Amino acid sequence: MSVSRPEPRRPRAHAAPAPGAAHVHLVGGPADLPQELRRHFLRAETDTVTIPHRGGYEHFACVTSTRESGGTPVYQWTKRTTTAR
Repeated sequence: MSVSRPEPRRPRAHAAPAPGAAHVHLVGGPADLPQELRRHFLRAETDTVTIPHRGGYEHFACVTSTRESGGTPVYQWTKRTTTAR
């Protein structure tokens, strides 16, 4: 029996930003995570980002919001997870 899991929130890479979206920086994580996966537009209320990478997922959490810094929000790598087979 297969258990259905909700799809992780995936950022919009290289797409026109949605209304209310801002450019964010993803920092940390695996060294081989391509730079094009680190450039995203996210809505201001998004606290976490999940990126599919090497058969698993890289998780990032917002550490500096636009309101705090007046600049680009920063999302720091927090963990890696893999899916059970």
